[in-house]
Amino acid sequence: MSKNFTKKTDLTYDQAKLWIANFKQNNPTVKLNIYYDWVKFSGSVNMINTMPLRPDVTYKGFGWISYEDFLGSIPNRYRTYEEAAKYCKDNNIKTRTQYEQWSIDKKLPSDMTVHPQKVYKRKEYGQKWTTWGDYLGTERISFIKKGNNMLKLEDFKLWLKSNKITDVPDFTKFIETNGRPENIPSYPSEHYKMNFHKITGIKKYKNKSNLELKIFFELKWIFPELNIDDGLIYINNKKFDNDIYSKTLNTIIEYDGYYNHAVNIDKDISKNKALNNAGYNVIRIRNKKYGRTSYNDILIDSDHDVNDPKIVINLLLENIINTPELYTKLNKKHKFNIKKYLKSNCVLNHDTYVSFIDSDNAKFVSYSKAKELLAPYNLKSKKEFFNLKEDRLKNIPGCPPITYGKDFISWSDFLGYKQIRANPKKIAPYDQSKKLILPYVIKHNIDSRSKWYNFIKTKNFPSELNIPKIPIIYYKDKGWSGWNNWLSLED
Repeated sequence: MSKNFTKKTDLTYDQAKLWIANFKQNNPTVKLNIYYDWVKFSGSVNMINTMPLRPDVTYKGFGWISYEDFLGSIPNRYRTYEEAAKYCKDNNIKTRTQYEQWSIDKKLPSDMTVHPQKVYKRKEYGQKWTTWGDYLGTERISFIKKGNNMLKLEDFKLWLKSNKITDVPDFTKFIETNGRPENIPSYPSEHYKMNFHKITGIKKYKNKSNLELKIFFELKWIFPELNIDDGLIYINNKKFDNDIYSKTLNTIIEYDGYYNHAVNIDKDISKNKALNNAGYNVIRIRNKKYGRTSYNDILIDSDHDVNDPKIVINLLLENIINTPELYTKLNKKHKFNIKKYLKSNCVLNHDTYVSFIDSDNAKFVSYSKAKELLAPYNLKSKKEFFNLKEDRLKNIPGCPPITYGKDFISWSDFLGYKQIRANPKKIAPYDQSKKLILPYVIKHNIDSRSKWYNFIKTKNFPSELNIPKIPIIYYKDKGWSGWNNWLSLED
């Protein structure tokens, strides 16, 4: 039977503290100093039945102060506000982003907190927190304090809608591309004191981010049997809420693209171990700078790529292709879908995602009307179509073959041009293609598969050489030796 964290206990707050103090004295190797240590400990065999799982709930109003006090940690284990601020100034840390990067790179001393905005609001630290500008000594006024200069919530919602921003990655990408307007806060959730998905009004499904949902629906196009609720798994009455679970592959797929996965890497490693012990395979898609949790991790180099569903899915599919115990579980339909998806230049199930989150963007014009709207642009290829950015064409889907289904005849018919097909027989053998592409690899500094996928979308890709854009598929049984070999990184 699972334990209830609100259960009654015969132990008083002081008695519980005494038991923990004695346990730590008798077991000096057990780490039990902060909240995350307690989470691990409470699920271990050392936990006694009379101890509440959530002492902060059970003892609230009955002596509770903090986890540091409850676990008998060194009082005020972090340096004072003034000392921490001096450290930041001495090390020339001038922005919040810089500070967070230091914590990711593990440059911060052990007595410097990852979350100063939370720690220095506590009574034991003097409640001295005001703004990041004051903490870092830049004297910049935070956007929360500049409230009068920021858009009101309703106006901010209209701004998001007009710029087609539905989630945090969309917002970040917009700011990186276009810059941040002076009346738009850098951290909307903090400024408006509301979760971002509530600001946008987009439905959030069971704590899944919109990017996680996008990734799920892209995978569902390849694996139609996927169920969004299958990610919830119970092991020994303990709940594990995973992003995606494929019964076909017996594999759990976790998207770790956000900052909290850098801070809580031990928690992810612990979860991996529990799932592996129960017989599940775990693949984590992580930002490379957040570190590796296991050899199954797919590490992505750039912040931009880790927020791009198409790149994420491409790398995941390559991992499946190159893992024999996974690839052999696929049927012919799965393999066909994978090949088609890797050859596409866009996400293929965006319309289903849009429909799922109840967005107004799901309404598109008919196939014939779309042809009529596109005719004046005289487009000669689908690449030109993907590069076309016109607000007046917002009612034309991003991937017409999927949206229009059987009505879609061909790209040449859709765009109104005469199609000249490349002769597949002209594609050179693996070694020859590798030599042909080498000058372009060197010129454009392509040293990873993610950079290759970005390269094939550009005008710099030499289509006239008849080199396959997805070499891992074309050369799979014709000499393929891995990306390092293809990009001549081993030579």
